[in-house]
Amino acid sequence: MKQSEINKVVRQIAKSVGKNYQWKSSSGFLFCKKGLLLFSLIILGHGKNRTICDTLYYKLYDFDEIFWKIVGLEENLNQPLSFRVAGVWTAPMVEVYDSFIENDDWSESNLSCKIKEIIQKADNMSSEIAQEITDLDKNIQYTEGLFAKLQKDHPGSLINIDKEKLLTAILKKEYSLVTNMADEMIAKNNSGGFNTGSKSFYMLAKEYIERESV
Repeated sequence: MKQSEINKVVRQIAKSVGKNYQWKSSSGFLFCKKGLLLFSLIILGHGKNRTICDTLYYKLYDFDEIFWKIVGLEENLNQPLSFRVAGVWTAPMVEVYDSFIENDDWSESNLSCKIKEIIQKADNMSSEIAQEITDLDKNIQYTEGLFAKLQKDHPGSLINIDKEKLLTAILKKEYSLVTNMADEMIAKNNSGGFNTGSKSFYMLAKEYIERESV
């Protein structure tokens, strides 16, 4: 089976199976909101490597609202839930896990069986995480744990959780901490992955809390 055909079949099956677990689909990924959190699941079949890979991501649902207010994109609040997962300017998602299983049989019956196992695993894991994370402190602690594991498994990775920490501090109204964090990033010429004109994400974050703290 050609890779393009594998992609199509995997997407179709994932969409169909996902509905049984109340996961919605968009642009080849599954997503759902549970408690305070938003989850995204990506499933890919690789014919050449004979594997089916799956990656589960998550973020605090409220991060997007604050992020959009900081960068002046409040209109995104009216976008569908899928936009929070796949939109260009959204708060980042954190990888919970990625795994793969070997696969030599690309028939629909076999793929349906294996994809069901993948989605069931993700659904169980996401439910456990949603039950565990019941406030902002528990969320950032969990995120920090995932980040520590990433650093251990992939030394030198450029991924960081600076924005998650800053957004958490804003939601907790710890504005002095936000200012210190933003100043540190600005001094490092860290844009936070967002610029509008001459202003970076961290510059805009300082302006936002100055307005909020008046």
